[in-house]
Amino acid sequence: MSVNNAFKLILLFLVTFFFLSTSYSQPPAFAPAWNMNYGGSKDEVIAVVIPSADGGFLLAGTSFSGQSFDLTEPNRDSTVQSSDYWIIKTDQNGNKLWNRRFGGSSGETLLHAIATFDGGYLLSGTSFSGQDGDKTQVNHDSSLVTPDIWIVKTDSLGNKLWDIRLGGNQSEQMGESVEIIPGIYLIAGSTVSPQGGNISEPGQGGWDYWMALIDINGNLLSDKRFGGTADDFCTSVAADTGIMVLGGYTWSGTGGDKSQPNQGGADYWMIKADVSGNKLWDKSYGGTLNDWLFDITTTPDQYLVLGGQAFSGATGDKSEPNHDPGPNGSDRWIIKADSAGNKIWDRTYGADQIEDVNNIEVLANGNLLICGESYSSQNGNKSEPNLGPEQTWIFMTDGSGNILWDKTLFTFSHDEKGYAIMLDSSCFLAVNYTRADSSGYKTQDNYGEGDFWMIKMCPDTTLSVSDASAEKTAFEIMPNPAKEYCIIRTNGQTGDDVILSLRTVNGYLVWSGKPNEKDETRIDLTNFPSGIYLVEFKSEKYRQYKKLVILH
Repeated sequence: MSVNNAFKLILLFLVTFFFLSTSYSQPPAFAPAWNMNYGGSKDEVIAVVIPSADGGFLLAGTSFSGQSFDLTEPNRDSTVQSSDYWIIKTDQNGNKLWNRRFGGSSGETLLHAIATFDGGYLLSGTSFSGQDGDKTQVNHDSSLVTPDIWIVKTDSLGNKLWDIRLGGNQSEQMGESVEIIPGIYLIAGSTVSPQGGNISEPGQGGWDYWMALIDINGNLLSDKRFGGTADDFCTSVAADTGIMVLGGYTWSGTGGDKSQPNQGGADYWMIKADVSGNKLWDKSYGGTLNDWLFDITTTPDQYLVLGGQAFSGATGDKSEPNHDPGPNGSDRWIIKADSAGNKIWDRTYGADQIEDVNNIEVLANGNLLICGESYSSQNGNKSEPNLGPEQTWIFMTDGSGNILWDKTLFTFSHDEKGYAIMLDSSCFLAVNYTRADSSGYKTQDNYGEGDFWMIKMCPDTTLSVSDASAEKTAFEIMPNPAKEYCIIRTNGQTGDDVILSLRTVNGYLVWSGKPNEKDETRIDLTNFPSGIYLVEFKSEKYRQYKKLVILH
């Protein structure tokens, strides 16, 4: 087989497998109100966005850049080879007000942040640095090979008040933090360290859940370890007056603190404990493959909501099959449980490829806003195709898990770490890590390799679903795949406001024009390399995309 023919077969396979459906059946329910990107000359990776009392937002994550563009302070590593914590404060329209960075001479990764009762912020993540830069305590591992958890407390303007490192002489991993009462902070994560340093108890077997309580001045009050006979990773925590529920995933069977057998692979695992660290109960849920719990939260009526990434089909505790039945495809798996951990319902959401969960927000009416990444095209629960390889996918459900709406955030590149919050009854805000230049909903080019990207989405009032059917707005591409030319038919839709364009999947514009009056716009493809392209139909009121494959 020739290389050219092999390439053709590969492309045809990609089109069949990855792009089962390539146009939306109805216009999106949301449109961008505004969007902004923030970054420096290298990579910035978002962790979380926090609304502030003044109507603005704090974006918290990690920066690899030096002093450049939105970063006004130098990297704490003078070689600019490692990363620091980075926070940026904006007003209600996303305009930058100030930014701060914190780190040492080795790498720091910010993984979570919260607004505190005193008006400041608590930043939490991991650090490999010794006692230098902004880090006032030595690493428990004097060789600086393994990280500690590192906590930084700031005032309302991002000025550092204190910092504390927590851990033992091996590795710790940060999950989430929460202020359980004013001035008392719960730090939840994982450790593989033996007893020593801040770790007061020996390991159960491999990695264990580990939690620590610190006061308003950063003093360590207590710590507690939970684990089974294998590896257990704590990723999230939900807390209410004196009670906390730690959530994550486990490979352990029955033994240690784990009271139920493993279903197969990794299972969701949650532990309920009091403020003194006394275990009240534990529950695990899973199927025959790996299921990873990434977020846990509570509802107004004290139910628990668990969300993560499931590779299992309808086996064990998982009642619905994945949309991709193969072992490499994953869906979002959401469980609602009562206050004793008993499952009320579980639902599986996804499409033909990989989906996961970054955060779940429970609204006052019990609805769930669920956000994460998706590699899938338009099928399953996903009403819109991706434009780039990986996009942030957000949907809202009612309290019973029924989807009310979903939205894909479009760029022509790779977006990760999507985190979303509702701003009011109709608009939501999302932040992503993106490598996209101006494309899709993104109106600014990136500064470096990857930036923070924040976008406010509100209901689109320019065109309702009832005003525009798929037949009225659809366009056709023939042939597809194409070789020397293709013809675009817009079903009679022409006019000065209608623009057709052809872009590479990286967003590069290679052709643009207006549909001709005969409704057969011909594009010469002889000078375009073989590959996958995106054709855009855009008017004042509507935008639609389809994929075109060119094979020479």
